[in-house]
Amino acid sequence: MACCHKLLAVTVLFAALFQATEVEGGVRFSTLERNLVVNAQIQSQNVSSGVAKVGVDSLAVQWNLNSSLEIEVDSEYASVKVKLCFAPKSQIDRGWRKTDDDLQRDNTCPKEIATKLYRSEGNFVVWRIPKNVPGGEYFVRAYVLDTQAVELAYGQNTDDAKTTNLITIIPITGRLPSIDIAGIVLSLFSVVSLCSFLLAETLLDEKIRFQNDLLNHIGVIGPRALAFAFTN
Repeated sequence: MACCHKLLAVTVLFAALFQATEVEGGVRFSTLERNLVVNAQIQSQNVSSGVAKVGVDSLAVQWNLNSSLEIEVDSEYASVKVKLCFAPKSQIDRGWRKTDDDLQRDNTCPKEIATKLYRSEGNFVVWRIPKNVPGGEYFVRAYVLDTQAVELAYGQNTDDAKTTNLITIIPITGRLPSIDIAGIVLSLFSVVSLCSFLLAETLLDEKIRFQNDLLNHIGVIGPRALAFAFTN
């Protein structure tokens, strides 16, 4: 009976902790107002391509408060965090990119672009796309934070369904120069190692041959020397 009581107590404790975790979750995205206007454009060497290449191209992101809102709506706004987010097409069959209404569990926007102080007249950033960004379709979202870094509002460069104004990013393709250099160095090291091994093998063979010749020579001279000693 005592064991049953202990088991029941542990079960109740875990249930309470789980409920507390659920209650203490993050801000719900569905509760945020879309108060920012966000625009994002690709800055590419190949303007006509319509896609951005990692490590080469950049994103120019601009945001400002929606001019149709009341003047004091941003009284608690302290900063703006801009993030690169997966479009629905790039989330298919990828559970680790799953969207969740709880922003603490949401994996839609894993890549931070920049965090800047809030200005009512707006702000912008030019961000070189890192090489570790996977290829796919993206959009840009900006969260407005208060002084405690709690999300208060947002804006994004696409519609609510996340189907318009999407940004296509292509990953690195082909071999990098650093890979070619590493291959050359490895090849040279292999050649030097092989030559060293062959040289050591040759020297060892010569040493063994010399020792054998010396022993044979001693074997021939030895009996003659003994015979000469006895006869004299």
